[in-house]
Amino acid sequence: MRDFIDVYLKDLQMKKEQGIATHFSDDELVAVVHDLFLAGTETTSTTLRWALLYMLKYPDVQKRVHEEIDSVVGRDRLPKLSDKLSLPYTEAVIHEIQRFACIIRVSGRFTRSDVEFRGYTIPKGTNITSNLYSVTRDPSVFDEPDVFYPERFLDEKGQVKKIPGQIVFGAGKRVCPGEQLGRMELFIFYTHLMHRFSFKKSPDVESLDTRPKPGAIISAPYPYDICAIAR
Repeated sequence: MRDFIDVYLKDLQMKKEQGIATHFSDDELVAVVHDLFLAGTETTSTTLRWALLYMLKYPDVQKRVHEEIDSVVGRDRLPKLSDKLSLPYTEAVIHEIQRFACIIRVSGRFTRSDVEFRGYTIPKGTNITSNLYSVTRDPSVFDEPDVFYPERFLDEKGQVKKIPGQIVFGAGKRVCPGEQLGRMELFIFYTHLMHRFSFKKSPDVESLDTRPKPGAIISAPYPYDICAIAR
């Protein structure tokens, strides 16, 4: 099995041969692959654009990531997923990039039954919109939430710790099904870029604009110039 499509087609063929009723079909496969590209590619690429912008904005963070990757991985190979546990500061930086950018700021769901919540009755079928951004900026969850501070995701031993308010992929039963894939993609792309390049702002740029562009779904940065210098 080479990939998701192979597994899907094998299962579809098996069900056909056994006469098992299934919603699997060629058309449904096309729709699922489309969703994977739409939900997985744009979100990852947008997060990486924020990541590089923050590396320009916070050169001391970039320097420390370079030092950690060099000490663990070296210069003769690229980082691998198996290096993740040995790169806690780099992983904490990725978490802080996701929190700070919060590219998906709201999440919508429908109630499946009547719900009682803080004295209010929410009828079945009501569209509930969760403000994820408000949680990532909640001072009761994150100290100084408007400060870019990767160390907030490290414990006293310097290892990555979980913070319940880090819900950039959503929460509960309706959490993003691509969370694990997204985390792997971000780690690989980000560490490979940081392993190979140092990033500096263009000499023509006086200041960096870290405000998000107006958008209905994805919060993306404005276009910016960047100098990638081979390491």
